[in-house]
Amino acid sequence: MHPPYDNIDAYASDIALLPPEIRRLPLQCLKVVVKPGTRTLLEVMDQARWSMICVQLTALLLLVSVIDYLFYLLRTLKHTSMLQSIWSFASESGVVVNVLAIPFFMLVGIGVLHWLTYLLGGRGKFLTMLYTNLLFQVPLLLLSAIINDIPGIISFGEISWIAIACSVISIAIQLYTAVLQALALKAVHGLSQSRAVVCVLLLVLFSLPLVIFLSIIIL
Repeated sequence: MHPPYDNIDAYASDIALLPPEIRRLPLQCLKVVVKPGTRTLLEVMDQARWSMICVQLTALLLLVSVIDYLFYLLRTLKHTSMLQSIWSFASESGVVVNVLAIPFFMLVGIGVLHWLTYLLGGRGKFLTMLYTNLLFQVPLLLLSAIINDIPGIISFGEISWIAIACSVISIAIQLYTAVLQALALKAVHGLSQSRAVVCVLLLVLFSLPLVIFLSIIIL
């Protein structure tokens, strides 16, 4: 049995159903998330390919759709049959918007961050920047999607401590994502720690008006 994180090639050789790059991808994502650091990102960023980015985005779309569908069933099965739940889920236009919005805003954020990095002296490629960010953003976005959907199926009166706990966990995930983004900027663009942090903070400042605007529209 191979060590869980230390030998990606040995892990990939054990599974022969998919191309080596795709077989290696899940363990790379896990390694970047649970063993963060500039060195870890430097080890995996040479695998950056547009084909791998397409695989990551496709996996994100499919898994977000599955997560939304499962939680929708859990919410509606109390009141309707399985067939009615499936039909109502398929007919909701908001589902499609939600599924497509997640990767769209993620890609926009990475693009803006890449542009800000160049203003501060970054020299990395957008392809590498996109690939390394997707390695940790895809699993963390999926985890956030699960956490955010939990309060919809569990409720304990007017004040739900489950909802509060999920909100705290969701915020922690966002903060951890920001830390990993700063590490990615150091690895891909060769920025100092202070400049990497400044880039991430600028991205947050640029994103706040959009988040507030969308929140007003939704509410």
